[in-house]
Amino acid sequence: MMGRHGVLGVCVVCLAAGAVWLLPASAGEKTTRPASGPSEWKVPLKHYDYLAGLSAGAEGRLVCLSGVHAPPPIKSAPPPGGPFCWLLDTTSGKTTDVMKHLADKAKIKGQSVEPAIPSPDGKHLALVAMTDTGRPPSKILAYVVDLTSGAVRKLYEGSGVQMAWCGPHLMVCTGDAKGQIEALKRVDPATGKAEALKVHCFLGGADPKGTYLVCGCLPDALDKPFTLPELGSKGALALLSPGGKILRKVAPLSELSRMPVISRGGKYLAFGREKSENPRRPPKPLGFRVISADGKVSRDVPGHLDPVGVTDAGDVIARVVPTRPDAKPAIKWFGAYGKQRTLVPDARSAAVCGSRLFYVTAGKQPMLKCIPLK
Repeated sequence: MMGRHGVLGVCVVCLAAGAVWLLPASAGEKTTRPASGPSEWKVPLKHYDYLAGLSAGAEGRLVCLSGVHAPPPIKSAPPPGGPFCWLLDTTSGKTTDVMKHLADKAKIKGQSVEPAIPSPDGKHLALVAMTDTGRPPSKILAYVVDLTSGAVRKLYEGSGVQMAWCGPHLMVCTGDAKGQIEALKRVDPATGKAEALKVHCFLGGADPKGTYLVCGCLPDALDKPFTLPELGSKGALALLSPGGKILRKVAPLSELSRMPVISRGGKYLAFGREKSENPRRPPKPLGFRVISADGKVSRDVPGHLDPVGVTDAGDVIARVVPTRPDAKPAIKWFGAYGKQRTLVPDARSAAVCGSRLFYVTAGKQPMLKCIPLK
């Protein structure tokens, strides 16, 4: 396992107008657009629910919230409501229960869902679900949902999967029964047809425009399968072409605390860093590093910081990780020339999509809000 966030410890990673969402809306809250301040939407979320992730796509038109419903903090509370995955269309303000749709269409039950990722064109939704078999290991399933027809297609069932949109294609990385990383696959979401590439890597993300992939790999042995422990000790973070050729090495995987976030046009990447000085103690946070995709620019910002987005100007939006029980997880903007400012004083989760920052507020009535990034 690597890093306090477990970069290689969990082989399930989901990353990030067009089609009209035709699935039945389970909640029809109207969009609220105040005369001043951020836009905001009501979401079917309670403050005691566990929010696993927030993701956005289609230039911010589609926002997905995933997690697990928890019981209210009272003795007479009903049992937990199980996992949830809500897709919000920020234009209409309607939300759709993706879990219910999967249960109806794919006949699945007893699953938890990792953060789902809408495609850049807004036509599909990719997500990873984990079944509870009653004994380890649980099964991992990958699905893609057609947001126009509502059709559900199962892409994979096995022991681990990572997915990322690279232009119109869905890149899928899977693990076999022996714990080895299999060949990377390029999937047509409309048909489910997969093309295996001659490269083995731990998929960490992709440029939304489809010009490169961000992967953890063994640069001198791309054509050979490997295990996660091998990757953790010998691997490097690298940029690969969509066809699987190395464009450049970025950093040793041993110093990463989280896979990178990528700017809207693919010009910059930002990733959390850490240093492990004693295997018996938690790694020391080193802040984040922001680099240009062409390798000409690199700068480090220290602190307990977790990047949630980066702009094509090299500005980074990061979550300040609380180090005290009374501290709040603020969202801050870090400019390319050293300036910084607080964007949101307290947020449960955040994501950058297009030119906007989306975040879920803290407090007893969570709201989804967005503000423009100037």
